[in-house]
Amino acid sequence: MYRSTLSTLAVVALSILSGCATVVTHSTRRAIEPFPSVVKLEGDFDQPPKVRFVPRTVYPPFLIDQGVTGSAAISFKAGTSGYVEEAKVVSATEPAFGASALGAVGRMSFAPATKNGVAVPFAGTAMFTFALE
Repeated sequence: MYRSTLSTLAVVALSILSGCATVVTHSTRRAIEPFPSVVKLEGDFDQPPKVRFVPRTVYPPFLIDQGVTGSAAISFKAGTSGYVEEAKVVSATEPAFGASALGAVGRMSFAPATKNGVAVPFAGTAMFTFALE
């Protein structure tokens, strides 16, 4: 993955240094913004948590250029505040998809789950799909 990026940079650098008029074009592919398509919540609560904030998920640009699609699953634990305190990649078709989804889940926030009117911690799994138009 790094080798192709370095090769591209080397070609661009040589073109610039040699005075060639090289135009670097970006892929015409467009990414569909990844969003957690499924969020499963677990825990001992009578009122489930409600999603307050889901940050934008970044589709890794080099995977867009390569036309790579895939998915990632992230498991997480949230505290009584409703903020994610711990998250890990369960599966990912590409490591970069897992890293991107993990970053998004780590910044998610929820209205806390409650049991008998008291905020309680909960756990969940978020599934992300990385697709191109």
